[in-house]
Amino acid sequence: MNAKQVSISSYSDLEKLSPNIKIVHFRKFLNKKLIEKVLLKCPNIKKISCSKSAFRRNSGGFGFLEFSNIQLSVSEKDRGRPNLLEKMIF
Repeated sequence: MNAKQVSISSYSDLEKLSPNIKIVHFRKFLNKKLIEKVLLKCPNIKKISCSKSAFRRNSGGFGFLEFSNIQLSVSEKDRGRPNLLEKMIF
């Protein structure tokens, strides 16, 4: 696999990881155990990204990333279909 980035939505997605991946995006959930497994399979990771809601649910689990050279990026844009009120205002 020559990809430099990959999206992960479950533990089954760990099979598609290769050591040359640089950016990982967690789509649905993440926890410390999943991040550790990804770091073991991909030691060259430079950036981990996740949604705002995933970060809020697991904000305490990112402390160990401060000691490594891995950047954590939290997307501020809300995902999903906007409701009718949001469509009318924006």
